[in-house]
Amino acid sequence: MASAAALDPVKTALLSNPIASVLGDALNSFNERRAKLGLSNPGTIESLAKEVQRDVFLNNYMFTGMRADLTKIFSMAPLFQVSHQFAMGERINPYTFAAMYGTGKVFCQGNLDNEGSLSGRFNWRWSDKFVSKSQLSISPGGQDMAQFEHEYTGNDFSASLKMLNPSYLEGGVTGIYIGSYLQSVTPKLALG
Repeated sequence: MASAAALDPVKTALLSNPIASVLGDALNSFNERRAKLGLSNPGTIESLAKEVQRDVFLNNYMFTGMRADLTKIFSMAPLFQVSHQFAMGERINPYTFAAMYGTGKVFCQGNLDNEGSLSGRFNWRWSDKFVSKSQLSISPGGQDMAQFEHEYTGNDFSASLKMLNPSYLEGGVTGIYIGSYLQSVTPKLALG
């Protein structure tokens, strides 16, 4: 690996370059103007979808039958808990075991039901603005699923890249890839 002294001539050449200087000045001016607008972060596309599903669609709260959740919290910092869910009714698994662990940087959650379906999610916070998320689901006789997402939250925007069932083994890149960008344009309007 090159030392800092060896990189000094390269750094000097780049900083003394008139084109790089003009581009740097333009970028700094643009960022100063954006900061003066005082726009807040609009949130993420994922949080908008969750809000619509939770507040508009009632199907998450309606079911026929009964359900009991038993949860044991072992610690709050770091968060560690396990739960057992017992249910009777249509379209509900009779038993599900879940475990959860979380700190300021890591979040892990796993579920295993009586039919052998396993699902899990793992989130890693690289910094206050950058988070990587993964979800895996394995079910016997069913469709297995993998989802990976990288999310960056700026001062007045959010950007993410999501990959569903990505594969490079089938002679090329397969799967579904989704990019999203949400930008505040006024204090009460965001476009994306």
